[in-house]
Amino acid sequence: YVKSGYDTTRNTFCEEEEVTFIIPSYSGIDGNCNWMLFNDGLFFVYGSGNMNGYEIDNDYKKRNSDGNYITTAPWGQYHGSMTNLIIDSGITTIGKQAFDGMNNIENVTIGNSVISIGYSSFYNCYSLKNIIIPDSVKEIGELAFYYCNKLTNCV
Repeated sequence: YVKSGYDTTRNTFCEEEEVTFIIPSYSGIDGNCNWMLFNDGLFFVYGSGNMNGYEIDNDYKKRNSDGNYITTAPWGQYHGSMTNLIIDSGITTIGKQAFDGMNNIENVTIGNSVISIGYSSFYNCYSLKNIIIPDSVKEIGELAFYYCNKLTNCV
């Protein structure tokens, strides 16, 4: 419960109300991006500016459950937990290979500030079924959706 008092964000006096907080299971910061992964599989990326570009980790041979290499992005280690991805407005580019090998992602929503989807960004995301790409996106890199064989709804 939140006690009654003055709410500076709303510039009003508020009465006592019940508030539910959802705490992420994992979170981090990488360059301009903040990220949170929740227990229900929601992965939320927010911030301002360009997302870093990444590589496939051939040196350490990190692979997903199907034997495909996964991204070196800091969230790569959680590849099996993500099912829904939201890239919030404020992010302007999706970095190269940012979600490469994240084979459990089914749904992606991209914010309207994104102008570029990098090379191989969603490569091997073969569970991906639905993606919302805003009109702001002017460039989609080579192999961005390679092996996304279940992709049936692109808006």
